[in-house]
Amino acid sequence: MLRGLPHTYRNIAAQTGTAIAINVGLEQPFFRYLIKNQEGWKIENDHSGSIDSAIIIPAGTAWKLFTRAIRPEEARENVTMEGDVNLAETALTLIAVIA
Repeated sequence: MLRGLPHTYRNIAAQTGTAIAINVGLEQPFFRYLIKNQEGWKIENDHSGSIDSAIIIPAGTAWKLFTRAIRPEEARENVTMEGDVNLAETALTLIAVIA
């Protein structure tokens, strides 16, 4: 579901090494890290460096948000963001195709 994040962030300027932690709140927390490198943004399963921004999205909200059943403004009240909020908010614009 989060594979589209590098595309979503493609026009977001950030320094190489910028890291965003994304947690979809399932029974077992599901973390992915979006890392800015020289070529663009890349999703990683693990990250040992510092985190510049973090976002926690409840699973039910994530499904609705990423399939456009709700708008980012509606999802915002159920989402927790830390650090650079502008970086985190971009994740709310992800569109996922669920097959």
